[in-house]
This record gives sequence, C-alpha cells and structure tokens, in this order.
Amino acid sequence: GGGQPVTQESLAEWATSALAPLVEGGGVAPDVLAEIVLSLETDSEVAEYCTEFLGKGATTSSFVAEVCARRQTASSLR
Repeated sequence: GGGQPVTQESLAEWATSALAPLVEGGGVAPDVLAEIVLSLETDSEVAEYCTEFLGKGATTSSFVAEVCARRQTASSLR
C-alpha cells in the first residue's frame, strides 16, 4: 500500500475521520468542518481556524501538520 495518490476526495475522507473524535459533542459535523478546512488557502489559515475551532493542543497541531502535508501532495498532482 501507500502508493495511492492523494486526491481532494481521499483528503476529505481522511480529514473527516481525523476530525470526528476532535469535534465530538461540538455541534458540527466532521465532514462539514473538513470541507471548510480544506477550502482554506494557506497553511496558516488552516492552523488558525483549527486552533480557534478545536482549541490549542497537541491533537490540533498534529492534525494541522498532517492536513498541510497531505494538501501539498494533493495540489502537486493537479
């Protein structure tokens, strides 16, 4: 495995499942949040939005780092 290209679709799927435990009880659907996060232009916007929404913490930071890394992979394929 691991040879699968990162597409917007697989990125959204991954982000949704990664966000699910983070937004539990937060009144927002993880797929909606994933869509918003992935629509943000820059990595710093992603970080800002996630921190605002999910709070500061190791979980948020690692999610942000992962999103940004995966996004770069996805956009380099375009």
